[in-house]
Amino acid sequence: LPLTQLTNDMSLNNFFKGLKKSVNSISGINPTLNISFSPESRLKLIEIPSNDDDDKNQESQFIPVYENGSNISGHVDIILPDGFDTYEYDEIAIYLVGHVICEDIDQDQVFLSHKIAAQSKPGKLTQNTEFDFKFNKPKLTLNSFYGSLFKCRYFIRAIINRSKMFQSNIKTDQDFMVCNIQNLKPPKPVSMQVGVDDCLHIKFQYDNVNVSTHGKLEGHVKILSNSLKISTMQIQLIRREMVKTIEMGKPEVINTTVLGKYEIMDGFPGDGEEIPVRMFMQRFQPITGTQTSDYFSVRYYANLGLIDCDGRRYFKTCEINLFRTKVL
Repeated sequence: LPLTQLTNDMSLNNFFKGLKKSVNSISGINPTLNISFSPESRLKLIEIPSNDDDDKNQESQFIPVYENGSNISGHVDIILPDGFDTYEYDEIAIYLVGHVICEDIDQDQVFLSHKIAAQSKPGKLTQNTEFDFKFNKPKLTLNSFYGSLFKCRYFIRAIINRSKMFQSNIKTDQDFMVCNIQNLKPPKPVSMQVGVDDCLHIKFQYDNVNVSTHGKLEGHVKILSNSLKISTMQIQLIRREMVKTIEMGKPEVINTTVLGKYEIMDGFPGDGEEIPVRMFMQRFQPITGTQTSDYFSVRYYANLGLIDCDGRRYFKTCEINLFRTKVL
């Protein structure tokens, strides 16, 4: 071929290669990022349901559980799509993030963030690539929590940063759980007397309100005097979530959830009658320990309720302190 024609053919090939890259960038065809955790330092694997409401057939996933002082390690796989010869990037980074997110008030507070630069300078990927990561003993002092009001969530984020025209950043997240074992405090009995005018006088006692999440709350209710037509008596476990806000005039948001209840008596109790109370915490799994922090609190209460024949309700609430003494 003449030199001029050969040069034109090479220029045309380069033009089509550049056009192909631009089309791939615009069309949203991007590499796949997969995050995997190493088995070292983890306490166990737990199964969590899918968060994708649109895909009812999506299977649950298993995520690792760690405690404070563990090394969080693993690797990120970057898989190039078919037809990609090169993939340009400005930086490839891996983050460990802990944050408290409350969707009701559109608040997201990051309390932990560590970064590893897998590739700190601009470059090109020409093949499927794996990057190892290891975060040495990050401070995982807050336990993971997925409640009705807020989430205390930990995750690893892998991100490919790109800044050229028609290019967008690519990222993926992978959750992990934090579960710190707590020492159970010494027993703390609680005893209270409750009266409703001159119609009802009862005394209830809990043997110990410092309870393991794998234990039980025990006690008894004694009817000292009663002229009400009590039809049933129940005990509820209530969780109270509180999130501190950054809004002036509204320092906190609170949500109360009834996790479950037991019926401990059915019928009209007479004077002097004693009703035993026994509530197993494992029935309400998954359940966390009591937590308080600068960002949120999670507290639990035993709520004793009496209902008379006319549907009137009488309640008495007592806070109980739950301790995570075993892994989930």
